[in-house]
Amino acid sequence: MGALKELFILGEIRTTVEYLGELLETDAFKENTIDTAWLDGIIAEKSVSVAIDTESAVINAAVFRGWKTIQDALVGFKTALEKGQLSLLPLREMQQIPLEITYEDIKYSFKVSPRSRDTMLLTIGEQEIVVKILQQPDGSLFVSYGKENHRVFAREEPLGLRMILDGVTVLLPTVYDPSELRSDITGKLVRYLVEDGAQVEAGTPFAEAEAMKMLITIKATESGTISHEKQPGSIINQGDLLSSLTLKDPSKVKKILPYDGVLTYEAGVASS
Repeated sequence: MGALKELFILGEIRTTVEYLGELLETDAFKENTIDTAWLDGIIAEKSVSVAIDTESAVINAAVFRGWKTIQDALVGFKTALEKGQLSLLPLREMQQIPLEITYEDIKYSFKVSPRSRDTMLLTIGEQEIVVKILQQPDGSLFVSYGKENHRVFAREEPLGLRMILDGVTVLLPTVYDPSELRSDITGKLVRYLVEDGAQVEAGTPFAEAEAMKMLITIKATESGTISHEKQPGSIINQGDLLSSLTLKDPSKVKKILPYDGVLTYEAGVASS
């Protein structure tokens, strides 16, 4: 169990390490009362899940995106200098970078300001959080604020920001319009199951795709009139728009509420 909790896998490989760790902590596993239907029952009931602290997820996502924005701006500035183009505009724009993080239908509006090579200031409302960042050789970030220390590895993907925070995977999905039916797989669009211009109901299959030599059914997330955006046979990636919907019920549009509270964390001086 201890080995699983300390295991940290970087890269595009998806693992279930943290979920396995939670399974080993269940009473049934400890008491050895499991049978062949045990895991199927847990999955169906969703009785085991990996706990994620919302504040830590939001703060560290903001740190990663702020750090990435600053690093990209510095690379762009250096490239311009090498070409003989001298402009301080990119550096001025870095002084206060607006940044939004949306998580669990709440929008967090940050401002990011670099303070030194390894320090930034996060501001949200009247709250200020001083963050120290150290990039590790493996590409992860060692993040410190207050009395908290975290290890972060993150990657922007078509469906959102995938972050491994202290060994736990967190997905901050891109907020899509509910009238857009997008692919959650990479493969080939085989065919549409609903004709262009026809009605489709939420939860019903509207397309089939091939991935890893398997035929996968893709379902509509909302009801409405469908308009196809891809041709059958097209290669598709995660996040690609497959079809658009004229929603049957426009009130289904998800409302994203602005955050107006104070983020909680273990206060104190960031460790050096």
